[in-house]
Amino acid sequence: METIRSPILNDEDRLSKLPESLIHHILSFLDIKYVIHTSLLSRTWRYIWKSVPTLNFDSDIYDESGDEFNSFIHFIDRVFVFRDRTNVMRFNLVCADEIEGDLENSLLTWTLALVNCNVRELSVDIADVSMEVKVPTCLFTCKSLTKLEWRMGGTYYGDIELPSVMYLPRLQFLKLDGVNFNDDKLTDRFFSNCPLLESLTVLDSSIRLNIHSVKLKYLKLDYSRPCFRNGARIVKLYAPNLVSFICKDFILKDYTLENLSSLLTADINMRLKVDKYGYGDKNEYEYEYDDDEESEDEDEDEDESGDEIEDEEEADEDEDENQDDQDEDEVSDDYYEDDWSKDEDEDGDGDEDEVEDIKYFTGLSAEKKEPYAKGMMSLLGALHNVIYLKLSSSFLEVLSEAPGLLNSHPHMSLNVQHLKLKTCLSRNCLHSLTYLLRNSPLVQSLCIVLKRKAFSSESDREDWDAESSPSCKLRSLKLVDIQCIQGQENELNFLKFLLKNGVVLEKVVLSSSASKEGKLVEINEKLVTFPRASLGVQVLPTNLSR
Repeated sequence: METIRSPILNDEDRLSKLPESLIHHILSFLDIKYVIHTSLLSRTWRYIWKSVPTLNFDSDIYDESGDEFNSFIHFIDRVFVFRDRTNVMRFNLVCADEIEGDLENSLLTWTLALVNCNVRELSVDIADVSMEVKVPTCLFTCKSLTKLEWRMGGTYYGDIELPSVMYLPRLQFLKLDGVNFNDDKLTDRFFSNCPLLESLTVLDSSIRLNIHSVKLKYLKLDYSRPCFRNGARIVKLYAPNLVSFICKDFILKDYTLENLSSLLTADINMRLKVDKYGYGDKNEYEYEYDDDEESEDEDEDEDESGDEIEDEEEADEDEDENQDDQDEDEVSDDYYEDDWSKDEDEDGDGDEDEVEDIKYFTGLSAEKKEPYAKGMMSLLGALHNVIYLKLSSSFLEVLSEAPGLLNSHPHMSLNVQHLKLKTCLSRNCLHSLTYLLRNSPLVQSLCIVLKRKAFSSESDREDWDAESSPSCKLRSLKLVDIQCIQGQENELNFLKFLLKNGVVLEKVVLSSSASKEGKLVEINEKLVTFPRASLGVQVLPTNLSR
């Protein structure tokens, strides 16, 4: 009988016999420096690096080996000289720390080479923004480009000079981070000449957004610092096929949202203060600055120094928010796995910035509060078709300070089915919350993450009476999930309101930290005495640490 040879002892080169496409895929996860090292494996591998369609360049790898940045640039130049003319599927460039050398001219050369190689995906990450990036005109007319990511790090925005001629017929995915488009007219032209754009992400950038697109499906705006340029504070959107909208911004920006008829998910996290130094008054930042770029730069030097981009990791991990494949009639388990609660401390105190926001807002005069409230009502009206809606604590706080505005819009019809909120359940916030519930007849699930330290005025400390609340039968609500509960009076009153009006309510989940487990027992004992519209409702206390 023939002895079967062990694969370990077999001298056969199985790796080299893999299909070329599979070898290229494996090498696509490596920096090109290591890909070139594979040429030492054998004669078969000697020239494989020349045809790999994915080119990854990271300056950190060269810094670790003691190379100068000029050597890094020279290395990239040589790769383009010696590789063959195979099409480039993806080009990734990461330039960390300060730049030494003529990177700007090198970018021009590399981009020209990439366009000639029919590049499909281009990603550039530059830490130093002390230069204006003059991107070659050919990139903005590249017929093969489907994905473009451009990030300029540091404290200041990186200027990108747009050409007068732009047309990207295949661009579907665009991500801009830390960039500045100075010319608003050219910016409008740029977006209008991306006819197939489906996904747009804008992070901490000074860009006027005036988008009219029937193809756009996913939009993410994330700003952790303000922009003082007039044009960049305007957001106009017409996107009838948009299904996902994530927005972290400052309330006093001018948002005009039209025809979001297909919108499925919306995650709205609006900041009240412009920055941590207290620039929150509309008159302080909206009218003091004009289009004088020189004075604009001086003010940004003063106001934005040290204000780093705080939420890059959070921004990067949100790429999977697109939920257009979910069944609208069913509630996904992932939807209730609250990501806010992961950032809460044991007592549910939450993010310090939001606490400061609320303190700042309650100190404003009624006249100064009005623009905030009008902006939130306008935004809420534009989102009336959304199915999954997530709102930050500042949203309810702003609405709670404008009861007259709520009374003037008593019948705003919202199609939301799954509502997720962060709030303190103060008396005023409860008025806003019940307003949302009254105007959301289709809501099936309600998830609330409770905040602490938010009682910032004497009147707001007063208890909310569920009996005095306007009639509000919740004919679709089936699931309530309240996290970080502590058994305070308003929390119990709100639960009483839900049990009384939830005619088809099936489950109430109450979560608290391990140190508050005894509170859950007390809360459950009190809930037993509350009247219930749904006889089959279950109240389930649970520990957040489990």
